[in-house]
Formats: sequence, structure tokens, C-alpha cells
Amino acid sequence: MKLYEIADAYREIDAQIDEAEGEVTPEIWAALSYLNDRLSDKVDAIGALIREATAEHDAFTTEANRLRSRAMVAQRKAERLKTYLLASLEALNLRRAGGLRFSARIVTASTPTITWEGQGDPPEPFRRVKVELDGKAAHEAFKAGALPTGFKVVRTEYLDLR
Repeated sequence: MKLYEIADAYREIDAQIDEAEGEVTPEIWAALSYLNDRLSDKVDAIGALIREATAEHDAFTTEANRLRSRAMVAQRKAERLKTYLLASLEALNLRRAGGLRFSARIVTASTPTITWEGQGDPPEPFRRVKVELDGKAAHEAFKAGALPTGFKVVRTEYLDLR
């Protein structure tokens, strides 16, 4: 019996109880007992699948974190070696050098990096302002019953598997 079939069967039993004007016959008790056993079996089976998928997720996440860490080490190593080669070429006053397999050259970026080092904020035409919701403040106002109109409050339901 599938989980959705159990729900349908419970609805059928409810209809039978209504037809019997609230009387629960021994047959209805037996059917309820049977459905409760099937539901218990389904919850156990699905719970086991959830635990298995969660364990698999955790294993993949652990491996991804390990590989991400190794990738970062390799990236930092490459950056250090680039810095070393650039400094060496600059110290030798060379703009390019080559070997049998690789060549290296110092290139000037076509777009410069521009930063504001003046006093205060940059002039108006050079500002960008990002406005975003302060979720913590909104939650505090919600708890205090002072959330203004225009907000949508959604309470998410989730499964607690124990």
C-alpha cells in the first residue's frame, strides 16, 4: 500500500464512521489498526531513506570541502609563483622572457583600478547605494507586533525526523 493510498483509506473510514452516525464498529477498528500499522511501516521506510540521503549528502559535502581546501592551496601556490616570476622579471628589468615550454611577459591592464582616497564619500555621480531588507530588524518588529504594512510573513513548515 502506497502512502497516498493510506490517506485515501483513512478518508474512506472517516466517511464510514459518519454514515454509522459516529459508531465505530469492530470492522472499522480492525481497518484503522491495519492502516496504522501500514502508516508506521511507511514512516519507517521513508525515514530510513531520508537518513541515507542525509548521510550521503554529508559525505559529499565533506569531500567537496576537502577538495575545495586543496584547490585553494593550489591556487595560492600558483599566485605565489606568479608573484615570484613577476618580481624576478622586474628585478632583471625584463618585460618578457621565455623557456622551451612557456613564455612570460609583463602586461599592463587595459582598465585601471580606481579607488576613492579623498575625504568623506565620493562625489555624487560616482556613488552607488544598495538598499536591502534588514531581516533581523523586520523579525524583531514582527515579534513586537509592529511590522508595518507591505510585509509578507510566511511560516514555513518542515519535517522533524527523529
